[in-house]
Amino acid sequence: MDAAHMNLLYHTEVRWLSKGNVLKRVLDLKEETTEFLKLQKRTHWDDLFENHEWITRLCYLCDIFERLNTLNLSFQGKDSNIMDFVDKLSAFQAMLDLWRNKINSGRITMFSHLCSYVEDCEISISEALQNDIVTHLQSLKDEFSRYFPETTKSKFNLVRNPFLAKIDDCIHDNHDAAQEDFIKLVNDSGAETLYSRVDLPSFWSSVLGSYLIVSQIALKLLIPFPSTYLCEAAFSSMLVIKTKARNRLDVEPDLRCA
Repeated sequence: MDAAHMNLLYHTEVRWLSKGNVLKRVLDLKEETTEFLKLQKRTHWDDLFENHEWITRLCYLCDIFERLNTLNLSFQGKDSNIMDFVDKLSAFQAMLDLWRNKINSGRITMFSHLCSYVEDCEISISEALQNDIVTHLQSLKDEFSRYFPETTKSKFNLVRNPFLAKIDDCIHDNHDAAQEDFIKLVNDSGAETLYSRVDLPSFWSSVLGSYLIVSQIALKLLIPFPSTYLCEAAFSSMLVIKTKARNRLDVEPDLRCA
């Protein structure tokens, strides 16, 4: 049928990015799918694909899942840390508020698939859909707020750039010793030069021996895993190494190499 794709995709819960990809593929192949359903005499389904209200809802779902997938993918990577995680999460929550306000005023340009479909068909989104989108965006915001604990960003200042941080940003059980350690660090010109040349984990690891307390404060934020990416990467490596033909293999040494 000269379609852009050879087949539709199935959604599986195991592959957590698949839902957005499935919706996008259905939207891309809506004409071909409609024709197929007509040939199969599935009238209760092909009627939906010719219903503007139903298609606009599908377009919105494609757009919002695409945004969520982009957010999920941005959390991946070996060098990610909690500070980056919190920044991206805060930005996404702020965008949810922005999108909700724009939808309330009738603007949909931030949702590309929905906007393109509405312009191509020369229609406008219904009031019911507009209200549903606003409600859904608010529920997403509420769920993000419930699931992720609120974090005070001020404690990141010391870790991100100790040479621009304030002494009050240095919070530790041994408060006096930590502040003294901080003053010594910010007046160390060699450490400042090192900071400008290496990444944060390397910098704080390098000054750990000289400024123990301040470095411990920083490493408590840099060491924890912000997502399950490294675990998932390890499982993927294990599937390649430990096949059915090598199911008795002790995989731990090989995983360390991988």
